[in-house]
Amino acid sequence: MAKMIKDLKKENMSLKSKCEEKDFSLVKLLSERDSMKKELNKVTKQKEKLESLCRSLQAERKQNLIKTDPTKEKPSDDVVGLQFPRVS
Repeated sequence: MAKMIKDLKKENMSLKSKCEEKDFSLVKLLSERDSMKKELNKVTKQKEKLESLCRSLQAERKQNLIKTDPTKEKPSDDVVGLQFPRVS
């Protein structure tokens, strides 16, 4: 009986230490997830700003081409090369 109690106490201690390790790793993973979410939001905003800038530069280029050569109705898009779809 005493041996069984000793074994159960030993198993209990082992399980407690494993549980503490898992709790620590869970907290670490949650903080990592939060930092990754922040990074994702930051990069998404940067991407949106760059796409907006590209669209405005393309529009400005189109206007400048029309002003310099009024015989051309629509400038070709192959010179630009980059067309970004609008992100909703």
